[in-house]
Amino acid sequence: MEVNQEKKREQTTGADAGAFAERSEEGENSPGAKKNPGAGEGSAAGKSFERTSKRSTVRRAVRPRTSVLARGAGVTSTAGTAGTAGKAGRGKVTKEKAELSPGVIERLSMYLNCLVQFRERGYKYVSSKDIGMCSNVNPAEVRRDLIRFGSLGRKGMGYPVDDLIANLRKILGARQKRLIALVGAGNLGTAIINYDGLKRHGFHVALAFDNDPAKIGKVIGGIKVLPPQDMVSEIKRNGIRIGIIATPGEAAQEVANELARAGVRVIINYSDSLITAPPGVTVHNSNPVAELLHTLYFLSNSKG
Repeated sequence: MEVNQEKKREQTTGADAGAFAERSEEGENSPGAKKNPGAGEGSAAGKSFERTSKRSTVRRAVRPRTSVLARGAGVTSTAGTAGTAGKAGRGKVTKEKAELSPGVIERLSMYLNCLVQFRERGYKYVSSKDIGMCSNVNPAEVRRDLIRFGSLGRKGMGYPVDDLIANLRKILGARQKRLIALVGAGNLGTAIINYDGLKRHGFHVALAFDNDPAKIGKVIGGIKVLPPQDMVSEIKRNGIRIGIIATPGEAAQEVANELARAGVRVIINYSDSLITAPPGVTVHNSNPVAELLHTLYFLSNSKG
């Protein structure tokens, strides 16, 4: 009896082993087994691995990826929106570059003025030393300013004048013609109207005003002098945003108020009085007396 039971156990064990061998062989020949050795399609372990793999794939496909730039901006983005976040970041940098300090703006304006003069003299290339001597700025500072805005000199030649002028005009917003309203048609106002340096940089005095009856109606440099009563309406009609005050000091503040009311956003004040303007209006004082006083220090410390 014990012998028969032992034979039955051996037969059962042999059959199970054969079935397992067949299933294992089928699993090894299946496509899934080649990708995941040891995990046959028919086995429970294979099915479990397959389900786990699918869930992991789904998680990887769905879970958003946060780029370094997106995290810095506080934005969670997928791979598709990460590029958008990158563009937004670059836009922010461009905006920051556009907000220049007054010192940088002043230097770039001097460089541009010098470069226009160099071009008129026939220069094709200039060095940072040339620009520095003309603008009274250290050549190293000139190079730093130009490199900051992507202007690179050519070794042994310098900076191409035409390219540099175009770049600086773009930065300063001086590529298009700018109209000016002038108030005060006396000696100083007449000199400003006839100054060729304005036209050289795209500025054009389009309107001139004065309260002197002897000057009203007079033509100066091709510009007819108008009465101050027409100031607001004419400036608005022509869309002028730049105004120059060349009046006596006691009238300067009243003129500034009228220019601001007409929509002027930049006022150049040549009078000897300090003026105020509402928010949104920039005032630049250019008093010859103040400029002369500024030079007294250098005159008093000079030898001889």
